[in-house]
Amino acid sequence: MSHHNLSQATTAILSSLLMDVKSGNIRRCKSLGMSIKEIRALI
Repeated sequence: MSHHNLSQATTAILSSLLMDVKSGNIRRCKSLGMSIKEIRALI
């Protein structure tokens, strides 16, 4: 995987997680291994 594709994938994952946090879908973030502290950092 090229650096550009990895960067795009990372951005897509973070964007998805941010949308989940903003919509109140904390369980999805936790299921991906994020801690409450990490989730709060996204807010």
